[in-house]
Amino acid sequence: MAREAQDAAVDEETQASQASPSLVVLGDAPTAVIQVSPSLLSLGDDPLRHVLTFLSPADGRRGVGTAAKLFRAAASSAALARARGAEGYVLRGTDPGVVHALATACGTKRWPKRAVKKFSDQLIDSMSAASDDEDDYVRILSAPPALLRIASHRDKNDILPMYASEQSYTSFFEAAVVHPGDPAAEEAEGSGSECNLAAGSFVEYQLPFKLRISHVRIGMSHCADSLTDWAFEAFDDELVQYGFDGWVPLHHNTSKSPWHYVDGGDPGQHKYFYDMNFVSSRFRIKLLDSTGQQCFHIRGFELFGTVLPPWRLD
Repeated sequence: MAREAQDAAVDEETQASQASPSLVVLGDAPTAVIQVSPSLLSLGDDPLRHVLTFLSPADGRRGVGTAAKLFRAAASSAALARARGAEGYVLRGTDPGVVHALATACGTKRWPKRAVKKFSDQLIDSMSAASDDEDDYVRILSAPPALLRIASHRDKNDILPMYASEQSYTSFFEAAVVHPGDPAAEEAEGSGSECNLAAGSFVEYQLPFKLRISHVRIGMSHCADSLTDWAFEAFDDELVQYGFDGWVPLHHNTSKSPWHYVDGGDPGQHKYFYDMNFVSSRFRIKLLDSTGQQCFHIRGFELFGTVLPPWRLD
C-alpha cells in the first residue's frame, strides 16, 4: 500500500510538471519541486529539453547524490561530446566570433598569448647595439588559434633592409591580424612590411569547419585612409571544376576607404560589414587593382555566422 501511495504521488507530481513547464520533479522526493530559472526557459524548448534529459527517469529517482554523480558522468561522456557538434552553432554578439571561439573553446578558457618577433634576428641584433632593451623588438600578442590556418601574401617590391623579411615577419603579422583588442594598440602596430602593397596581396582564414557567414569585422592599425580598393571573398570549391578560381566576392570596396579620416595619422577602428549569406571554410581579404599601392595593416579580422555540423572548438 505504501508503494502504491508513493507511485500515485509521483504520478500527481508528473502531471503537475506537465501542466506547468516551469516545474521540474527531482528524483524520488515527490515534494521536492524547484522553480526553473526564467533565463533557462528563454533558451527555448529544444535546449531546455536537452538539459533536462541527460538522465533517464529511473536514474533521476536514485537519490540526489547518485543523480548528481550520474549527471556529471553524462555531461562529460563521449556521446554528449559527439552530440554537441551535431547541430549548428550560432556566433552571437559583436566581439566573440569564430576566431574568439576557436581560441577560447567557446569562451570557456583564456585566450593564450605568445611572444612574437616583429623584426628579423639580424635587425634585432643591430638595433640592440643602440638599445639596452631587446624586448623593444618583441611583442606579446594573442596567439592565433591552433585550429585556424592563416595564409597571407604581401606583394611588395620595395622591402627595405630595415624591415623584416617576408618569412620572419609572418609570425608577427598573423598574430597581429587576429589581435582582438584596439586596432591602434602599440603592441599590434605594424611596420613598413605592410605598407605600399600591390594588387593580389591577401590574408586568408581557413577554418576547420563550414561557416554560414552573416557578417565580418575588420580593423586597421594605421594608414587606414589608403585601403580603398579591396574585396572580402569566400571560396567555393564547386566553381573550380568549371574553370573558375573559386573565389566569390561577398563585399567589394571601390570608393574611399571605410576608415576615411580628415586628419591623417589616425588609426582606423573596427568596421562591420553585413548582409552576407554564404557557406564556406575559407575567407580572405584581397587587394584589387588600384591606381596606387595600398597599405594593409589589418587588425581584428573576425568572422560571424553559424558554424555548421560537424564541428569542434576544443
